[in-house]
Amino acid sequence: MIESNNRFITEGRYVATDLIQGIQVAYDWFAVKPAENGLVIESRHTVMGVPGMPVQHAQFAVEPDWTPRRITVQADQLLSLEVEFSDTATVMFISEKDSSRKIELPIGRDRALFLLNGGLYFPLHIVRRFNFDDSKPQQFNIIPNGLAEVTRLPDKVEENETLRILETKISLPGYEDVLRLYVNAHGDLVRYQARNQNLVVQLEERGELC
Repeated sequence: MIESNNRFITEGRYVATDLIQGIQVAYDWFAVKPAENGLVIESRHTVMGVPGMPVQHAQFAVEPDWTPRRITVQADQLLSLEVEFSDTATVMFISEKDSSRKIELPIGRDRALFLLNGGLYFPLHIVRRFNFDDSKPQQFNIIPNGLAEVTRLPDKVEENETLRILETKISLPGYEDVLRLYVNAHGDLVRYQARNQNLVVQLEERGELC
């Protein structure tokens, strides 16, 4: 994070690159802003090279330790999503074209982890919530019905910089994957890659908000 005017404010962009074709396929702009008793993260997800694909906007309110409070997601008229996190439950309100539904889950905010499909910056939530002082694997419930187990691996030195590495095992109905997250000394998620995908996601820009 960057300290500015005695407040922690940061802005950046994550870019996804296809490793086979060597081309950029999507990017997320995100900004972390101070809010009353917490933080608000805003993001815009843009898919490149696909005409007519809507930009996905998200706003995520979290506690100072990044424990979730509320998220809203909007992608033109195709998708509207609101998720409320309490100490004992998570409630989702989903609207897609002509249908809407409500889902209530008995998962409190302390264990809830929301990984938005098409949200490149969302693994940063894993980094912010991981306790690096605890050597044991740490688990989160992926909303609505998954599990993430996060383990710290041995550090790695690249270009005279020590990177902390987190391995995140993602388990969803009918799908499993492993994320390898690389974190610098400032706590920035500088890049990550999923084992089952030919994509690498890199933090390409980071700086103070204007």
